[in-house]
Amino acid sequence: MTDEQSTLLTRLLRTLIIEEELLTALAELSEAQQQALLQSAFITIESINEEMLAVASGLVPLEQERLELTIALGVGTLTEASQLAATAGVSGFGPAHERLRKAATRFRERQEGNAALVLNAMRLRDRWVNLLAGMISPTYGSAGKREVAQQRQIMSKSA
Repeated sequence: MTDEQSTLLTRLLRTLIIEEELLTALAELSEAQQQALLQSAFITIESINEEMLAVASGLVPLEQERLELTIALGVGTLTEASQLAATAGVSGFGPAHERLRKAATRFRERQEGNAALVLNAMRLRDRWVNLLAGMISPTYGSAGKREVAQQRQIMSKSA
């Protein structure tokens, strides 16, 4: 193991740790976003979204650095880099890789839950619009004739 490889592995380990910290922050923001969605706190949702974008923008250069370091080390995956680190005596690489994986999974799961909340809210809104649109009374046209708008059923067919 060369000093250069050891240095590259140490840099890669630092990159993984920072990525994990940012993903953990994103997961926490995502949880706060979920609470704001449940409470329909639109100003809070907007604020959280802006903060999430700022944190996520920090991941872009880290991902690029991680890719460059794995290429320089001649490995294709972080698992291979972890094995190389173990033989080089760079400690903490395996646990850092696992924490990064868990943070990414946690963030993804929170975001999927938030997406489901938003989708369900949109569906509920559409149902209410359709229900209320069915209650509109007929109107009179310009010729004085009674025009009946297309009536929608008040009772849902899916109920």
